[in-house]
Amino acid sequence: MTELVRMLRFDERTTPYQIDWDGLGNDLGVTFPVDYRELLEVVPGVNIQSWVHLWHPLQSPPGTWRRRVTGWPTTLEMFRELRPEFPFSTNREPGGLLPWGDVNDDYVLCWYMEGPVDDWPILVVDYSLTEWEIFQGTVAEFLLDLLSGNTSSRILQFLNEEMATRPVEASPE
Repeated sequence: MTELVRMLRFDERTTPYQIDWDGLGNDLGVTFPVDYRELLEVVPGVNIQSWVHLWHPLQSPPGTWRRRVTGWPTTLEMFRELRPEFPFSTNREPGGLLPWGDVNDDYVLCWYMEGPVDDWPILVVDYSLTEWEIFQGTVAEFLLDLLSGNTSSRILQFLNEEMATRPVEASPE
């Protein structure tokens, strides 16, 4: 995670964001992976290369993060009726999805909530549920893979040139 924070140029932050993870978890009925919690305590909600959006509980205006986290499953569920072959539940329950970011409002970045919370894989899925893939790793590992300019994601290959040819730009949302 240290490498990611350095790449995003937020490693100078000395005062961590104070996030009530227990309160958020109780409100949504979930526990968040340690990797994600640690990352968001030092990095704000960011747009990376103007494409990748890391959602943050403290981003403005207040309530934005909660609306995103609770709203996208509802949006995905509407498409799920049209795509019965989509094999994942969009509910926040074991075997379901919990969104944490997006790529250009075209793809949702979610955890597939199966197994121990810190081992949840990441699911990349387009909003119409026509293509999806699983990434085995943490949020930091996923973002580092994406920023490498040689991502293992077949769906997000179109970002390789963008990531490889420009210095990493991360701006707070």
